[in-house]
Amino acid sequence: MGALAHLGAQPALLQRFLSQHIANITWGWARLRLPELDFIHTSLIRLQDPKVLRSFNNLELANFTWACAELGIKDRQLFLLLAEHTLQPRIISQYSSVDLGFTSWAFAKASIRHEPLLEALTQRALRPEVAGTLNAQSVSKMVWAYGRLGHKHTPLLEMLAQQALSHSSSGQLRPYQISNIAWGMAALGYFHGPLMKSFSEQISRPAMLLACGSTDVANLMWAFASLGVLTPELMGRLQHRALEPTILANFSRQDLCAITVTYALLGVDPCEQPRAIRARSFGDQATSLPSMGVDNVCPEF
Repeated sequence: MGALAHLGAQPALLQRFLSQHIANITWGWARLRLPELDFIHTSLIRLQDPKVLRSFNNLELANFTWACAELGIKDRQLFLLLAEHTLQPRIISQYSSVDLGFTSWAFAKASIRHEPLLEALTQRALRPEVAGTLNAQSVSKMVWAYGRLGHKHTPLLEMLAQQALSHSSSGQLRPYQISNIAWGMAALGYFHGPLMKSFSEQISRPAMLLACGSTDVANLMWAFASLGVLTPELMGRLQHRALEPTILANFSRQDLCAITVTYALLGVDPCEQPRAIRARSFGDQATSLPSMGVDNVCPEF
């Protein structure tokens, strides 16, 4: 793969690449989690040619934007350029529900809040012919992204909540998607009773709870507690899962912050918290609160 990346990065060959080639190759590296920086950086130089960027269609642009974020690229000028081209009528008017999920997620992942783009994505998502096609992945990505960026649009959240409820009721949501949606809505202070009830029922199922990872458990705890609907029964199940060795060992600092805040919201004295969780929290010196949404609100551009 390295040899292919080196070959693709050769200026003479890259000059012949069209938008489709750049988008597909970058998407491939991202899917394989192979940050081939030589090819990527050379591709970014190629994008300085206005003709190349203008030639991207909606699918290519959304995939390329997602791939850049997935590969850890946070170049603001690049993302502002991508936003500018996404806002072109010929592009945004063709955006599918998948494109909306990829693009919103990418800008949130890169910590870039672009209000005109978010508003355009919102209006596109609210169109009936698009809203009805939002699958579980797109709903999950959009809610998480808007929560991460601190962009609250109530009509959009109402629509996404209804779509999420439909997917939850039919068993189409995976645990991490439930976690992302619950976290995003809690970060925005948006409560949808039927949806949270459905989430509680889904997560209480042994198979679903067993499939929850460390971050899922922590964010579910915080989201339900933040919205004031964390019942003792659900808390007991989530806490039991949190104390399993493989889950406990993989908690990040953000996860531990979320759990610490959850206990605080529930009025649980630190001395009454499970000893294993206290040990991890104090051992990691978790002092920031990113999972609360405090550090997850991005500057506006």
